[in-house]
Order: sequence, then C-alpha cells, then structure tokens
Amino acid sequence: MNETLTTTLEQSPQSRVIRSLRSQIEQGQWSDGAALPSSAALSEMLGVDRKTVLRAVQVLIDRGVLASTGKRVRTTPSVDQSRGLLSKTVVVISAYGQASGSKLQQPGWGHKIQAGVSESVSRIGRNIMILHERDQDEATGRLAVEKPFGVVVAETTGDSASIIKRLEVMRAASIPAVVYGGAPEFAGYDRIASCHETGAYELTRWLIGQGRRQILCLWESHAANRYWVADRRAGYERAMLEAGLKPLPAVLMPEFPEVDGDRKPFEPAVRTIAGYLVEPFTQPDPVDGIMTLSDRSVYGVAAACRVFGKVPHRDVSLVGYDDYYKDCNEQTLEPAGPQATMDKQNAEIGRQLVSLLVDRIEGRIVDGPVCRTVKPQLILAESQLV
Repeated sequence: MNETLTTTLEQSPQSRVIRSLRSQIEQGQWSDGAALPSSAALSEMLGVDRKTVLRAVQVLIDRGVLASTGKRVRTTPSVDQSRGLLSKTVVVISAYGQASGSKLQQPGWGHKIQAGVSESVSRIGRNIMILHERDQDEATGRLAVEKPFGVVVAETTGDSASIIKRLEVMRAASIPAVVYGGAPEFAGYDRIASCHETGAYELTRWLIGQGRRQILCLWESHAANRYWVADRRAGYERAMLEAGLKPLPAVLMPEFPEVDGDRKPFEPAVRTIAGYLVEPFTQPDPVDGIMTLSDRSVYGVAAACRVFGKVPHRDVSLVGYDDYYKDCNEQTLEPAGPQATMDKQNAEIGRQLVSLLVDRIEGRIVDGPVCRTVKPQLILAESQLV
C-alpha cells in the first residue's frame, strides 16, 4: 500500500473517531464502568455524523475495549489491560520462530513473509512477538486473556484444524487475526494469499513464447490435493487454451527427496522421475516444456531428461516456482536449473498481512472476512544453458 493511500485511510472519519475514543479511554477520561456520552454528544464533540460514531463504537465493542449493556456502552476491565505492553504488540505465529533461516537468501523462502510482517509492524510503531507454532497450545489461552494488538498467522506447517481451533479462541476474545494462505478452510477469516493461478498462467505463457507447444505439468503426488495445485492447473489450462494448444494431463511423480548435495540418493530419484517421462518423451509429439511445483524439483527433472538424450533448456524448457533455485543444493549435482520461476513476493505478503490487520482494527473493513491476493512476479533465472 503506498504512502498516499495509507495516509488517506488513516485520516478517514471512522478511523479518527476510533483512535480518539480509544486514546481517551486509555488516558482514563472515562473510568471503568462509566457510560460514554450519547452518540449525539460524541457526534458533536468529534465533528462527525452519528452513523460514523456508532460504527466506530461497534468496532471498539468488537475489540473488547467497550462492552455493550442494553443500549448503553461501558468501559470494561480489559481497558486497563490495554494499557499494557501486549496491547501494543502484534503476535506472529510462524513455523520459523525466532530463527528466521537467515542463510537462505532468495526471496522464495517462507521466513521472508515473517520479515515483511516485522518491517510493517515496526513502521506502524508496534512491538512484535514471534511465537513458534509448536508453542500455540501453551500461549493461546494467555493471549486470549491479555489481548494483544492483533495476531498474524504467517507461514506454518501445522494442520489447518489446529490453526482454526486457535483462531476461534482469538475470535471469541475479540482479538483481530489475519492468516496467510488461500485454503478454503480459512475462508471464515481475514487472509492474504498468493495468486497461484496467475503465476502458472504467466509461466505457461513464457514457455509458449519460447516456442514450446507440448507443455507438461510434472508434479509431486503428495501435493496433488492442495488448493494451490488446482489453482496452478487452472492457470496452465487457461494459457494453453488461449494459445490454441491442447492442455496435457498432469503427470504425478513421487516427492523428490532432500539430497543435500549427495549423489547417492539423487541418482535413484532421477531414475524414478525418468520412468514417469517415458511416455511423454516417446509419443509422436514429445514434450518440449515441463512445469514443476518448485525450483528444487527442476534439477532432478533436468537430470532425468538427459536419460533420454534430451538436453535441458535446448530440447526441453524447464520452469520452477518460488524463486529459491540459487539456494538449492541440487545444483551441485545437476547444472541445469529452472529457466524461469515465480516469485510469490513473500515479503510483500507479510506487509499486506499487517495492512489487512490494521484495516480491520481501524474499522476500514466492517463486513465479513476478506481475502486479498498478491500477484507473483515472473523471474528469468540465471541458470546455465547446457
């Protein structure tokens, strides 16, 4: 979000009323249990219409700063707690905890989301607490009582049911929370997602622009039921049909093992991949472009192409995803990495998570849960043409 738009939103009447009322409550202008002035009086005092006042008051009720008693609104003990440090702190639940994997330099790694969150939290003048996802059980109840400024669920490895269970605790405590990911099970929460359909569409168009016509999706079977795989397939098919080409059925192979630069597990994995390429390479119109689920998979696929006498990048174009190919140990075993990849813009995703959280807190979103998407960027990789 650019500075001009941010400034405009921060100066909206409703946001100004929310900040003004909260500030006065925290400064003790109305003691605990005292009734606020009427909406008409607040309207005159703050120079806005009554509807704006009522909407702002409702936001503060939803946040637990105010509690409704019949038609009257009274401050609650949670206001005293809001003077504490945690009320000015954004809690980030992440698979990485405090150790953000700094040795991994490329932008495609999940800890870059956390970095974007940290940057934006600092910009809005709030504190940040990084909570490893393994500590959720212990921390959830405490957070519900102490009420942080908000919660961001960043890159995680836990199951969705566990995450949703904790999000429901936050919701019951009127603590705003935002989630990374476009999974359907998170549809009831504010979230930021990468647009995988656009990513696969752009990659397919790039392959077509290289003169490739028989483009294969060679994907790991373990991810076949993930929502983002379906989104990528939709983007691939859209690009192929727009170009007047026939989409090929996806081929599902076993997950490529972590080889850590070790040739011993790499070679049998390559032979396995080659088995899945026999038909695509021996049909009358052999495959001339392959799209994998991630950058790391490309190296094994490139080595498998050589089994058939296919020179990667010359006879077959290879594309990956996530923009982390330079950090892959597999490049010590196979020189041909992806020719193009997609950068999901993880740091921007982190910044947008905080922006969405603040929009919800400040009352700029008053309806149900929203999902905003971040468009990925096509990256032409620096892989050697061999």
